[in-house]
Amino acid sequence: MHALDAELAAGSGGALAPLFSADGLDELLGGFVPRLGRRLSSAAGEHLVVRTTDTGHAFSLAIGATGTTTEGAGAVGEEVIADAPGDAALAGAAADLYRWGWARGGREGLVLTGDAAVVEHFEEAVHIRW
Repeated sequence: MHALDAELAAGSGGALAPLFSADGLDELLGGFVPRLGRRLSSAAGEHLVVRTTDTGHAFSLAIGATGTTTEGAGAVGEEVIADAPGDAALAGAAADLYRWGWARGGREGLVLTGDAAVVEHFEEAVHIRW
């Protein structure tokens, strides 16, 4: 992410390899987000599914009263999370999702299905500010 930040500061967008991006997304969704505790939480409970369309990665985030747990982090393929109940799902190229997740890009090029408020809640709670 720091290399991308440097490229963005220099005025270039920097091309990101799909598997590199999926690994960075795994770090965010499987490692960083669950450690946020109540920063990303919901008393009513929410569920967000994030899928890469180019690498076969899928992530299932259960946002509960005490925080968020991530299941299926890694190259688990669509079939593992295909039937996961989700209030919202976000899909796209790994590089686009990587930039989105780390707040280095918007949702352009991503496909949102379901409740947009769940994705907006994620964006507001997880927005990485350095």
